[in-house]
Amino acid sequence: MMNFSSCLAIQPPSGLALLPLFTMIGVVVVGIANARQRRFFGKPYFLLAHVAMFLWLGAVTLELSTPILACRPVFAGLAFLGIALLPVAWGLFIYHYSFSLDRRIGWREVAALVGAPLVVTAIALTNEWHGLFYSSIVPKVSVDGVAYVEFGHGPLFHVVTALLYSLIFATFALLVRGVMRAAPQYRLYFAYPAMMMAVVFVPNIAFLGFGVRFYGFDPTPFSFVFVVILFSLLIVSNRVFDIVNISSELIFAQLRNPAMIVDGTGRIVAANPVAQGVFPQIAEGRDHRVQDLGPLAPVLRVFEGQFRVAPGRRIMVGDRFFDVDAIVVPKPLAQTREPIGTVLLMNDVTAEEQRYRELEAELASNMRQLETSTAMQAKLREAAEFDPLTRVRNRLSLPSLFAHCIERAGNEQQRVVVALFDIDHFKRWNDVHGHAAGDRVLRDFARFLEDMTGADGACSRGTVFRIGGEEFLLLCPDSTLEKVAARVQAMQRLLTKADLQRSGDGEVTFSAGVAQWPDDGVTLEALLGTADQRLYSAKSAGRNCVIAA
Repeated sequence: MMNFSSCLAIQPPSGLALLPLFTMIGVVVVGIANARQRRFFGKPYFLLAHVAMFLWLGAVTLELSTPILACRPVFAGLAFLGIALLPVAWGLFIYHYSFSLDRRIGWREVAALVGAPLVVTAIALTNEWHGLFYSSIVPKVSVDGVAYVEFGHGPLFHVVTALLYSLIFATFALLVRGVMRAAPQYRLYFAYPAMMMAVVFVPNIAFLGFGVRFYGFDPTPFSFVFVVILFSLLIVSNRVFDIVNISSELIFAQLRNPAMIVDGTGRIVAANPVAQGVFPQIAEGRDHRVQDLGPLAPVLRVFEGQFRVAPGRRIMVGDRFFDVDAIVVPKPLAQTREPIGTVLLMNDVTAEEQRYRELEAELASNMRQLETSTAMQAKLREAAEFDPLTRVRNRLSLPSLFAHCIERAGNEQQRVVVALFDIDHFKRWNDVHGHAAGDRVLRDFARFLEDMTGADGACSRGTVFRIGGEEFLLLCPDSTLEKVAARVQAMQRLLTKADLQRSGDGEVTFSAGVAQWPDDGVTLEALLGTADQRLYSAKSAGRNCVIAA
């Protein structure tokens, strides 16, 4: 059994060992640079992935620097601290990053991040006792003269590899899903991590699946130099998490109107200088919630984590007026409707509000003049649409009301019924009793018809018209020919009890003809023609009767 203490004799790195050493330094530099980036989802796991690369590279550097070939399996086993940690940390980072999860590291994540590397490393380091991780360990020399150890893989190695690569492929599939399904502005956020995975794990697949080696060694840790180069280029070009972020911050800071970013709980994450000037308490640096800003509170509504602005609400802060708008920032792939946060934009409309108030004063003055004009127009309209004697509608107002009735009836598949009335022997009444008495009969008859249409029944919503001389018309929407005919017959019986003008020549009676749209006429003229024919038939039949067919 080998003495592990003898493996502590490490020579200064030289030759091939310098490559992982310098890559380690690069990983530290880019790790510090990424740690200084502003907060993003999954950042702790992202930085742990840097730690994993550092551990892996450190073990490779020690493996290449030891002069004792038998010690190399020890350092190869220690490399599994980084080998196992990297896919776990990277997988958790991509999961939180893709679904915009902002939560503390739980015990399950800690168990995976700590347990997986320690268990795999322990299995590798104790292979000398169980022989299940490496089936063989054979010292060899590459064609370039570099001594290395070739490992035969045992069943536990294949189990560990299958588990780690299941996580790797699931992580890569999630990134591909993000590239394919996310909105265009989010795709680069998934493309960059996918490229980094390809740079690292393609060499590893080539090593494990096809035996590709770099001077006899696994080429994967050496590929980290390309990860460092890629990170360096992204940092220099301000595209670690897309230059849009930096540009957006610049625009946000230079907006001429107040703007604030709030998270799902209403905490103000950022506010531009103009907003800090309008709300000085924000500039004081304390943790503020947007609901605590008095003028804003009445116009904000919260629905499923989204801050919405009540429509048509204008706020006043000091002597300034603002219209407020809310822009929801959604999660790129999350299935829930809960957003990442909300951007509140306040548009300064003080000049517009002042002008509006000036116009309002002018409008109030004009309204007084308009009221006078409207009153005069109403009187003129009433004179044009109503009969001056009976105060019921005249024939001029019939076409427009009829058109409205048939439009509504057509939509609802109803009927419109008209009843045409003629006071029997009215000319003789005028000749015997005089025109003044005749006018009273006309007025009383019009009131009688209106009273009948105001009662419950088939024509409870009917409209009375005087269409000429002693002729009246009743327009009944949403009714039927049978119901109106029955109602008109009931009117004849009730008329005998009405307090109308009477004389020794007898009481006032009427004849009526009833027609139904569209069965008896599609146009108003055709319908009135049918009703007039039936009225004429009623007169020919002896008057004081109703004909509806």
